[in-house]
Amino acid sequence: MQIESVRLEGTPTELPRTRVIVRSNAAGAGLPAENREKLFHEDELTRRIYYTADNDVVAGVRNYIATTCIDSVTEKSCRMIFSSTFDVGAEHDASKVRAIIESVYDGICEGFRRYFAHN
Repeated sequence: MQIESVRLEGTPTELPRTRVIVRSNAAGAGLPAENREKLFHEDELTRRIYYTADNDVVAGVRNYIATTCIDSVTEKSCRMIFSSTFDVGAEHDASKVRAIIESVYDGICEGFRRYFAHN
């Protein structure tokens, strides 16, 4: 899974907004080129966001809802926690779907690693 870009659509001070993740190798992985997530809760004080994704963002996935949390560990470090729940249709292999979702999270983490390595 390679993420080419991430952008937010909508007014920065208003919710909901849409986070668009563009994947450079999506077709080879059987995924849409764009993943559109609706951000419906954002709390800067506690550093939490909650979002949903359209059905079939990954083949067989329905009712996807997720959170991203950032917690301080030390003055110069933090922990990012991803959590999601979703339903997988009986005709799909749940372990394969989970692996795809985890690869998306891995791609997000790798993007942060690259960003902070240069800044």
